[in-house]
Amino acid sequence: MKQYTVVQVGLGSRGIIHIDGMIHNSDMFKVIGYCNRSMENLLAAKERYQLSDDVLFIDAEEALKTCQPDILSFATMPHDRIDLIKLAAKYHVKGIMFEKPISTSLAEAKEIVDICNEANIKTILCHQHKYLRSFMKLKEFLDSGELGKIYQIQVQCQQHANQIATHYIDYMIWANGGAKPVSVVGHTHGTFYLANSHPSPDYILGEVAFENGVRGIVECGYYAPQHLEHDNCFDHGPKANEFYTDDRLTVYGETGYAWAECNGRWAAFTSKTDGKVVSGDFGGFFEQEQFTAQDRYTYDFGLWLEDDSKVHPSNLEAAYQGYQILEGIYISALENKRIDFPLEVPLPYDCLEKLTEVLPDVDYKKLPE
Repeated sequence: MKQYTVVQVGLGSRGIIHIDGMIHNSDMFKVIGYCNRSMENLLAAKERYQLSDDVLFIDAEEALKTCQPDILSFATMPHDRIDLIKLAAKYHVKGIMFEKPISTSLAEAKEIVDICNEANIKTILCHQHKYLRSFMKLKEFLDSGELGKIYQIQVQCQQHANQIATHYIDYMIWANGGAKPVSVVGHTHGTFYLANSHPSPDYILGEVAFENGVRGIVECGYYAPQHLEHDNCFDHGPKANEFYTDDRLTVYGETGYAWAECNGRWAAFTSKTDGKVVSGDFGGFFEQEQFTAQDRYTYDFGLWLEDDSKVHPSNLEAAYQGYQILEGIYISALENKRIDFPLEVPLPYDCLEKLTEVLPDVDYKKLPE
């Protein structure tokens, strides 16, 4: 198997996890360039990986021009996406790995898809929770047929939408076998997180109709059901880890249901569980699970780079389908109507800008548990 060379842009906590995932798949990948605007992060990476100065860069284009890598991996803020995608095409990379969300606007997301398709760049987004053991357990129940015919998939996340919704809408599509969305209706409210680095309303609720008849329900934000113990406030308090892992994907079928959370918990009630709910807890998302999930996610990218038939489950086309659903929820809330897919691009307005204009402030409300 070919060993693909990589330039990593962004050396914060997520960037380091990307690098470690490639180091743990060193027969497939070799990082030959490390780039960050922050000298502090750059020097920390130099010490961590015992690097020489000639592989360290402050400017992304200089890194790509000098290293001429096969792969560009980047972990940066959402507003930095398009410029790095254009650089990747300019320097003829074969693959791109980058953090979610795909963008903060549908127009830019569509431009990213078009650039990557035109340049024939295999691209994946870090919707890596499907590689957590809890989600792999959920997939076992799906593949076994124990749930019978699937009719509903539900997402419930305490985090705000642009931080987590693209993850869990992607997992909804994944659990539904890649079926395409037909239409969506949605609601949004609250402005606190519109000023966040991942801007979005404080709460969203949407119902998606898929082409195979399955319905998807998406809730993200403080008004979604709380499944873990953490403080009820916008700044999350001392139990921030519990807040950031308070999410659940539940799949309902005619003979049972199963759910998984990124904190390691899972449960199921199926035709083969003898009338009981079975459950487990792999635990340790921040301690270990996110790292091993990244290793599996990275390994599958190596397989796709070698074999066109082994399409990565976190591929760009799937991510774009999910991002359309999120934008569709916003548009439905703004226009008070059902939104049909595919969405026509460009839209007459930027959804987040429009929501910032029209949404009123809403105080945090502690809800009965």
